[in-house]
Amino acid sequence: MLGSEDSEEGSPSASIPSARWRIVNTTNEPETRHEACFVMVDGKGYLIGGRGVKPVDVYDPTEQRWSQKEGPGLEIHHMQCVAVAGRVWVVSSWTGNYPKERNVNKIYIYDTVHDQWFTKDGLPKGRRRGGAAAVHYKGEIYVSHGNRGGHGAHATALGWLDKYNILEDRWITNLSDAPNPRDHSGGVVIDNHGIFCVAGGRDSGVKLFFDAVVLPTDCYNFVLNTWTVRASIPQGRAGSNYGQTCDGKLMVAGGEGFGKAFSNVDVFDGNNWTPYPSLVLGRHGSGLAFSCDCSQVHVASGSIKQGDYETNTIETLFPRGQMTNCSENSHSAPLTNLKNSTNSQCSITGTFLFLVSSIALAVYLKRENIRIFFEDRFTFCQRNKSAKYCN
Repeated sequence: MLGSEDSEEGSPSASIPSARWRIVNTTNEPETRHEACFVMVDGKGYLIGGRGVKPVDVYDPTEQRWSQKEGPGLEIHHMQCVAVAGRVWVVSSWTGNYPKERNVNKIYIYDTVHDQWFTKDGLPKGRRRGGAAAVHYKGEIYVSHGNRGGHGAHATALGWLDKYNILEDRWITNLSDAPNPRDHSGGVVIDNHGIFCVAGGRDSGVKLFFDAVVLPTDCYNFVLNTWTVRASIPQGRAGSNYGQTCDGKLMVAGGEGFGKAFSNVDVFDGNNWTPYPSLVLGRHGSGLAFSCDCSQVHVASGSIKQGDYETNTIETLFPRGQMTNCSENSHSAPLTNLKNSTNSQCSITGTFLFLVSSIALAVYLKRENIRIFFEDRFTFCQRNKSAKYCN
């Protein structure tokens, strides 16, 4: 990892004076990679995929330590991973070399509890693509936008939308097309609006694709099956690191284009964009993992120049600017309300704590019910691999 703490600081935002990104010196290091994903599952960050055949690297923010697990055994890249009930789902991805990357025909699923990979049938042949956005919403994984063909005039940027029903193991395709085709993008569900918003990205189906950025934000209404165009991202860029904040907003960090890797960080609440403290290193091609217990955001690996210049560093947004471990006893604050952070611990009324605890318990019970279903299914299918239910 990089050198002294004083030289490894992202510039603070004027509206969020105490928050700051810092490079973290960890125990062990992950593999260098980019065009990968990084997502939080049960308090640990899982770094998956990237160009080349890669293992799974697991980050424990409580110990600032990396460990390594078995990878999928195949090169998978250009995907946004989705975490559901202890598993990481890669539902739309590419394999192969630049500039004519190939569509992967399977869903790759990593069970973080049993440390095992398994696969399901991927998107129908005519709908397969890479560089798409993916989210989980009410038992279904939505895949939007993306690209068929790779990089250059032979490729096509898309506005497609499809979804996969997890319990029924069934694809539903040809939902309403988004208004702005794009690839190398990502998105999240904006919780307080109940919409799926996709931002940034570019059209990689042109000759000068690095600079062919897409500015408007596309938001999909799950109930109406319609898209609306919302505020443009402040700085156009592609291949950014995406994630849902702990209070349900879209964070876009880094990206590439115009000859550089960006350090910009912006947050979208469904209507407006807000700038946040910049990354220490401009980087693209990874993801954001959120430690909600202590209001920290982590980004690992990626490329620190436009194109391929990989790193294995990890940096964390500390809400009060001070580098601390994310322990189980940490006091949290909303991750996109960092401007209200102070150097003292947060004071919250007993009523609010009760409400937060009740909501957390409800979410936990719902997640555990889903987890029990999947674990029972996993055990059944290990013993009965020929059963229709398991195919």
